Amino acid sequence: MDFTDISTTLIEAVVLNVIGILIIWVFNLINMKLTSDTYFKLKTRIRLGNCIGASVLLLFVSIYFSALYIINGAHAFDWEVFPWDTSNLYLRAAPQLSLIALSIVLFSQNYSALSKELTKLKN
Repeated sequence: MDFTDISTTLIEAVVLNVIGILIIWVFNLINMKLTSDTYFKLKTRIRLGNCIGASVLLLFVSIYFSALYIINGAHAFDWEVFPWDTSNLYLRAAPQLSLIALSIVLFSQNYSALSKELTKLKN
């Protein structure tokens, strides 16, 4: 049984997640520069930047998966079996799926905290 190298997959997942966090950080810096003259608190502006960065990251990864699906076609996904070898597209896509999970978690956490803060400002 030719199993996908776990260490390579983990390294790829860590590197992709670090790149994703850096992309979110860059969008956060851009947002901080653009909203520097607003009356919102620093914490609110940071959370807004994190939401924007996570949304853009999710958009980039979704475009990547769409291109992957268009290029490889539906036949690349073997819907009935899950082999534990390097031909398994699901195992090869695990690092990208972890990046999607990271961006969704970061967005949802920052969005809920941001909505609570904005509700307090409204009242």
